[in-house]
Amino acid sequence: MLLRARKARKDERARVRELATALPESASFSTTEPPNLPPGYGEVAGVSPGRRFSNRQTLREAGLHRPLMASISGTERFGAESIIAREEHIGIDEQPNSDLIYTGEGGEGDQQLTRGNAALATSASTRIPVRVIRRIGDGGDGAYRYEGLYTVDDYWSQEGVDARRVWQFRLVRLTHRTRTETGSSVETRRSPLLIQRVVRSTAVARSVKEIHDFTCQVCGTRLKLQGGQAYAESAHIRALGMGGEDSLSNTLCLCANCHVLMDTGTLLINDDLTVVNRTDNTVRGVIRETPSHQIDRESIAYHRIQHGNTKQ
Repeated sequence: MLLRARKARKDERARVRELATALPESASFSTTEPPNLPPGYGEVAGVSPGRRFSNRQTLREAGLHRPLMASISGTERFGAESIIAREEHIGIDEQPNSDLIYTGEGGEGDQQLTRGNAALATSASTRIPVRVIRRIGDGGDGAYRYEGLYTVDDYWSQEGVDARRVWQFRLVRLTHRTRTETGSSVETRRSPLLIQRVVRSTAVARSVKEIHDFTCQVCGTRLKLQGGQAYAESAHIRALGMGGEDSLSNTLCLCANCHVLMDTGTLLINDDLTVVNRTDNTVRGVIRETPSHQIDRESIAYHRIQHGNTKQ
């Protein structure tokens, strides 16, 4: 199981690198007027958020979502055009002014960063808006509702509720301008929006990566992407679903490999911040702290206990 998890994360890191280098070198994308894109991206003339559609065929005819079966429409090269959010794969609550956490496609085995998932990953780099449609019923009239345009802000893989790896994507609702009765233009955010019940803070994830310059706090790996960017993953030491706080002190900046090793309990952190690999009991190094990023010792103690080791 561990070897399979290691190989999966190695493949994930390779896919991230491949997607980053596959983007056109000369592309300079804009969220309003993306150049050299095939038809199908962005707003659809005459279709406003809140409009309902009876089935997939009517969505296709309106130009909102082309596939009749797949939930993600788009390509690896240009990114996702649209997605359909269903309760069974994202867990929906209704809260105003919130982000959407969308679980990728692939219902059996570990999800891969390919096809629709790869398209969403590309959208995180291009920042081209994605249309979001919500599945709101079991059938009949009004079974789908157009929610509006979102940008893919971040993505990561983690262990799902059924112990398989899934890809998750944070999508942020774009503000849009509407006319008031007096004719003035104001920015609004429509609700209800789609949100997973436990949501990570984009600000915390970004901050921990920026503090460590997208360099793994365990092994020192910094994955460079095209255009001078870099890739790293933010990881909670004590999971939010286990009572952990969404704070810098409970979050690490890790590479993809160390992330899965932490999640599986293969890597444990002692109170002196030494990192031990349990497969051979070797010390991998010492977790790097900075004045602005101090690690919560209670969280790392909880992580050790969770994985059956109380050594300090």
